[in-house]
Amino acid sequence: MDHACRRRPAWTDRILYQTARGKDKTVQLVEGSYQSYPAISLSDHKPVSADFIVQVEEMDRGLAESRMKQLIKNLGRLPLEQDVPRIRLSDDFIDFVDVRQV
Repeated sequence: MDHACRRRPAWTDRILYQTARGKDKTVQLVEGSYQSYPAISLSDHKPVSADFIVQVEEMDRGLAESRMKQLIKNLGRLPLEQDVPRIRLSDDFIDFVDVRQV
């Protein structure tokens, strides 16, 4: 496949990655290497590869269990499905009050 028209790399020529945002720094991701393969010419999108170093903090099991228990306790405060109000809308009649054409 010959591509006479060369263009800038597209999303398929990149490796996108993201770690958790905000204050949670329990995972760190560092790109170790990135490589493209320009010799492969089956498409105008060139294959790429990357190596990443992932550092994960060890979790305190006791703290994790305590947080899980708190979450389960808080779930008990949520309304039950049968307690949630339900409405049914009908499109048989629509009342446009004070509508003006501009």
